Amino acid sequence: MDSSSTNTVSHMMGVLLGVAAIVVGLVSFQDKEWTLFSILSIAGGLALAVFWLVTLVSGRRRS
Repeated sequence: MDSSSTNTVSHMMGVLLGVAAIVVGLVSFQDKEWTLFSILSIAGGLALAVFWLVTLVSGRRRS
């Protein structure tokens, strides 16, 4: 595995981590009440996924 494919794998793991945080937030929201935990996990998951996607795209463009 060269460095670019290792980099892609780590970025995909970051995106998956963000998606997992969003799923956790949605599952905790099933009681139809916005708790601080569900808001933070959804917002944090979105931020994480967007951050890793942007760095992945900009990294691909650079190489």
